[in-house]
Amino acid sequence: MIKGKLTRLLKGTTALLLTCFLLAGAKPLAAQTTGTVKSNDSFPVFTIQTLEGKMVSTASFRKPGRHTIIMYFSPTCSHCRAQTEQITGNIKLFDKADWLMVSAYPDSEIQIFIKDMGLAPFKNITVAHDPQFALGQFLALDEIPGIFVYSPNGKLLKQIRKATTAEKIAEAMR
Repeated sequence: MIKGKLTRLLKGTTALLLTCFLLAGAKPLAAQTTGTVKSNDSFPVFTIQTLEGKMVSTASFRKPGRHTIIMYFSPTCSHCRAQTEQITGNIKLFDKADWLMVSAYPDSEIQIFIKDMGLAPFKNITVAHDPQFALGQFLALDEIPGIFVYSPNGKLLKQIRKATTAEKIAEAMR
């Protein structure tokens, strides 16, 4: 009898713990959506965090007459590192574009990524932190790197949801 009660108690406790673990790791419904951003979508305006801890609008990264390219990345992702090498190795292709590289990872990991990838000298590359994954949710990000090319007037020209060549990204600006 005691063994039966103990078994039921353990099963109930296990179910409760499993439910708590699942709920603790669950993302809001909006974060679970996948898909694509519509081709006529305008440049997303969100508040993100600079690596200095200042909250700024993504709109402040757009400059008149220049394309803006958002690359959502993970500092630990090998594809994201290879993509960054593609970009920096072919930076002349992007002389009329500004990059906004965004990650939801902790600032400390992003700082290591910046150092490892040698990003500091590139004036047209800004790296920012999206601690709440708000921009990632808006972009329906389901794969990294996620690259979104916007025209100078803020219209989405192309979205690329995997690593690609710098030439293909630059092609989207034409």
